[in-house]
Amino acid sequence: MNRKNLSFVVLLVVGLASIAFLSLTTGAQLAAEGATADIAGDPHFVISLSPRLRSIPFDGTAEFDVSVVNTGSVPLVTLSVTSANATTPGCNMPNLGPLGVGATITYTCSRSHVTQSYLNVVRATGTAQGFPDTVRETDAFVEVQDARVRFEKGPQIQQVAFGGKAEFTINLQNISPNPLVVKDIDDNLVNDCDLHSIARVLLPGESLLPPHSCSKDPVEQPMTTIITATIEDTQTNETFTVSTAAWVDVLKLDATLTPSPASLAEPGGAVTYAVDLVNTGSIPMVPIRLTTDKFGNLLNPANPLVPFATNTCLQPSPLPSLAPYGGAYHCTFVVEVTSPPPAFALTLTAEGQSPGGLKVETEAVSSLVIENLPASMSLVLGADPSFISPPGRLVTFSIQILNTSPVDTLTITQLEDEFLGDLDGVGTCDLPVANLLPGSTYTCEFSGQVTGQDGETHSRTITAYAISDDDEELIESAVATVGITKEAERFFYIPMTADDVVEPNNQCGLAYPLTVGRQYYFLPPHKYDGNLPPDKRDQDYFTFTLDQAARVDIELTNFLPQFAPAPPQVAKGQLIVRGHSPDKNPPCVPAISQHIITQANHVFQAAGGGVLQPGRYYIQIVNDGPSNVQTYYGLLVRAKIP
Repeated sequence: MNRKNLSFVVLLVVGLASIAFLSLTTGAQLAAEGATADIAGDPHFVISLSPRLRSIPFDGTAEFDVSVVNTGSVPLVTLSVTSANATTPGCNMPNLGPLGVGATITYTCSRSHVTQSYLNVVRATGTAQGFPDTVRETDAFVEVQDARVRFEKGPQIQQVAFGGKAEFTINLQNISPNPLVVKDIDDNLVNDCDLHSIARVLLPGESLLPPHSCSKDPVEQPMTTIITATIEDTQTNETFTVSTAAWVDVLKLDATLTPSPASLAEPGGAVTYAVDLVNTGSIPMVPIRLTTDKFGNLLNPANPLVPFATNTCLQPSPLPSLAPYGGAYHCTFVVEVTSPPPAFALTLTAEGQSPGGLKVETEAVSSLVIENLPASMSLVLGADPSFISPPGRLVTFSIQILNTSPVDTLTITQLEDEFLGDLDGVGTCDLPVANLLPGSTYTCEFSGQVTGQDGETHSRTITAYAISDDDEELIESAVATVGITKEAERFFYIPMTADDVVEPNNQCGLAYPLTVGRQYYFLPPHKYDGNLPPDKRDQDYFTFTLDQAARVDIELTNFLPQFAPAPPQVAKGQLIVRGHSPDKNPPCVPAISQHIITQANHVFQAAGGGVLQPGRYYIQIVNDGPSNVQTYYGLLVRAKIP
């Protein structure tokens, strides 16, 4: 077939083998592009012109091979090509028809009687079902030869990583029999290649010596550089121009890293990160490295920080080639994030490589919001005894600090007493107290002389200062109160029970009645066993009644479970104050206050310092550790009318 007698030939080839007739450079590039599917699922295709530089004689014919490859994962319903700058109308193909996934369509177009160099730009528009139109452009340069000079800019095509440097060499040789004057050399994009007002005389056969070297730095997008020389023929006084072109292709990779969810309550939890890579350059590439600064290599199946089962970045292996101008890759991985507020930053480093071995690297930074859960603590004070006879005596004040934070560890930095000031080193108090875990308690005590007259109430304020592992500052204050009264204590002894298991006060319905103001003594219950039926669990229930509103203190003496003989050696007791609900079974609900017994002798405030209204109340005593059942403990309920 005589191609010069045809304006174009259309060839539809399903597959990639059809591009073999293209030039070596363009053909290799398209083959790499065509082997790739766009992982993101969007329409994607590549258009090319071959050759990129067509050199023809004056009044000759410029002929091009046009190729469109569907490198995406969806078929194109329609495809059209136009001469974007109207230089080569023969390239217009308004209806090339559909183009399936992986398919290639090629044709030849030409322009005759070309007398001046020009850039041929063609534009392809493709439509896929459910997507907006996709537009791609490419270009080729037609160089009209002039018999008087040989003008070159090299390399004709070079590849540069994004932000890299493109270097050129420009040479012009006088191949005419007349001396020529090179008056000006101008590059449309690379100013460093310009040589203005040089008036360089070249005798027949001479060249620019040395060849002109120039560069562009940095290069951030593909370039079609056109350079033009203005020359004067000294014999004819004619001024003429010659032009040529060179291309710079850019290897560029964009990356994003997106966490889901976008926020977590501290200290964190499982997060799914989405990795999106897009080839925004003009060269096909294969991603070869995906690493993070905190979880390491995402492409290592043995990475212990990124579970294999939830890391889709491992498939396929190796990762697929990404077509230029938008080829995309998407994967996800799941990791456990633990971080203090306010945010957790993760940096992804991605590296891509061209078929020729050129590499480019990029980074993506994601920020995950870590919502702060406020730290908290409670301060409970006790006085032993809480009531004294005039004129006074030494009273032991106890301090109990509970870390009530959901997740934060506390450091108790200071304890201040209203009268003594800093309590560090006073009694058993030793500060600071570091690493107080959530749910943990710090206790200490000190003694002080309290004096006064009958009917007086003496109080002192103690303040605790702490800082959380999130640098939150906490301050809590509480008041310890000691009453002074002449009321004589009366003692009432309960005889020892031969079999503690059948003691009648294991249930609140059989609670032992107490008289307010009387001192009682009981054998302690055995270790509480929650596996037994409720009526068989060994515990002590008592009840007392208030005729009028009062502040109630419960004085517990000689009750402290022993440590277990083997680890974890945890032992404690509990004293719970409950209200009375006659319509409930059992009636001892709700719980009004709950106290952990950490000292053998302690005074508990039944309502946390508040007032109990008239009515019936219960005291539940639970032993969580082994104890000496032959030693009595004391129980005394005091009521003070506010």
